[in-house]
Amino acid sequence: MTYRCQICETEFDSIPRGAVELYSRGQSHVFRFADGIVHDLRRLGSHTAHARWHKTNPRPGCELCFPPVPEILSELQPEIPPTVVEQTEPVAVPVAAEVELVSMTAMEAAFRRLK
Repeated sequence: MTYRCQICETEFDSIPRGAVELYSRGQSHVFRFADGIVHDLRRLGSHTAHARWHKTNPRPGCELCFPPVPEILSELQPEIPPTVVEQTEPVAVPVAAEVELVSMTAMEAAFRRLK
């Protein structure tokens, strides 16, 4: 298990042996370590928990949703030359005979389907 202190952002692989739990509520556990420093430790989520939470809605700024691109890969990618789009003249489309629009009730539509 990996833990992160909410006060000083330090990560711990495990809770040290000399730590005394002062307070516990929900996911937050406050410990006093042997050297007298107080840490508010929270367990870090796993990658599977992350995938479950952000599966449908990736969060901007999340390092697991959007991992940083290594500089080596960005240097190896070839530059794509810009493509030139040719301008075409619009073609005139013949207009069909205008149809008179008539309002139709639901009953008229139902009876027309029966015919």
